[in-house]
Formats: sequence, C-alpha cells, structure tokens
Amino acid sequence: MVLALVTAWPATAFAKLTVSSAAFGPGGRIALRYVSKRCGGQNVSIPLVWRGLPALTRSVAVSMFDPDARSGAGVWHWMVYDIPASASHLVASVDGLQLPEGSVTGRNTEQLEQYSGPCPPRGELHHYRIKVYAIGTGFIQAMPERGAAVIVNRLTPELLASATLVGTYRR
Repeated sequence: MVLALVTAWPATAFAKLTVSSAAFGPGGRIALRYVSKRCGGQNVSIPLVWRGLPALTRSVAVSMFDPDARSGAGVWHWMVYDIPASASHLVASVDGLQLPEGSVTGRNTEQLEQYSGPCPPRGELHHYRIKVYAIGTGFIQAMPERGAAVIVNRLTPELLASATLVGTYRR
C-alpha cells in the first residue's frame, strides 16, 4: 500500500521576494528630494514596498549601501532592522525616522542612526543598493550603536530571502 501525503502550501510559501519604489525604477535616477542636505536635497528616505516574503519570515531589515564610495570600500547610508513581518513598506520621511512600530535604526557610515541620502563627489555616478532582507527570527538583537555592516553580518545566518533595488545619482 502506498500513501500519498498532500500538503497545501500558502501561495506566498514559494513567492519570490521583490522590492520596488514609487520614487524610481530599477537602475533609475534618485530624485533630489532623497539626496543629502549637504548636496542640496531634503534627506527624505526613499519609499519602499516589498512583496513575496517567505512564509517563515519573522522580521524584515532594510539597508542602503553605495559600493562606489570611498575607493570601492563603500558607504552605508541606512540600516533598519527588526521591522515586523506584517509590514510591507517604508514611507518616505525626513531622515528616514518614520518607521513601523518596533523597528530599530542602526548606525550608518556617518555614525548616525538615520537615513543619509546620496551625496557623491561632483561628476561621479554612484549606484545605491537598497536591499530588503526576510529574516527567520523575530529580533536581530544587535545593539543600535553597532554599524550597518555588523548588523548585516548578524542577520545573515537567519536570512530566508533578499531582494535588491539599485538607484543611481550623479551631481
């Protein structure tokens, strides 16, 4: 006798994680509104929407990294973690401080616990990688005074999926 086991999986169990923004499309130019005040912008964080979180997601993290800065060493512009898995977006807000309840902001390369918009040297085109991480644990438990790179390393063992949106900026 052969038994067949049939399991009904939710549609999202095999969904692919995606991230998008109403501010620009993949590879698109980041508008001045989202640029650092030092470069004439308003330092408003980029609005983001993600879809397709794996079924076992317990929290979400978001980072923004410029790999073109500092002679290729890169610059972290934003790090938010412990975003509840029930959240599906981040709104545009000055300094990126309007976040879902329970979210924590890590330190960027400037040692600020906030969004720091693009501000590359004049004439240089930089690529800003915004990454959404689906995490299999409810809390990363990284201390906020730790930098973005440390937080990303801390969440990596619990990573279920990630999606990246790249925007560009040149002044």
